Amino acid sequence: MENPKHPYEYEGKQVVINSDRLLFNAKNDSLLVYSNKHMAFSANNHIHFNTGDEGDFVINSNKIFLGLEGDKNAPAEHAVLGDKLEETLNEMLEMLENMIYTLEYTYPPYCVAPPVGPNVPAVGVPVFATVKTQIARIRTSIPQFKSDRVKLPSDNMYGK
Repeated sequence: MENPKHPYEYEGKQVVINSDRLLFNAKNDSLLVYSNKHMAFSANNHIHFNTGDEGDFVINSNKIFLGLEGDKNAPAEHAVLGDKLEETLNEMLEMLENMIYTLEYTYPPYCVAPPVGPNVPAVGVPVFATVKTQIARIRTSIPQFKSDRVKLPSDNMYGK
């Protein structure tokens, strides 16, 4: 990621406005700001972008980085498309349910798992019923992974 030059490093024509406070107000229409290369917003404390109750905050870019790594490099972790993840997880759970159904009708109804591992049911508890309950619990928790406020394009922008 390339950063613009600081004002004291720039060699060319520039306008510097230096004051205790600046206010730009477009009373009847829009405020438009354009740049050929970079736009940098910097503050020692906070930066706020606010819209009205019906407004949206749209960022349209080839790549969007939310925050930086500890070494100030671009983040390496990928964002997740929540709807696609939900669809895939539900398909996986359905495959598990089908496998449990097949095993349930192949083995005795009270087939007990060996007493090892963190999810072993108590002795005499049907293993298949326990696994089905766990699958149902997982399935109901999947929608909680999705943000109600942050949305990503589902087309993986520009096919990349």
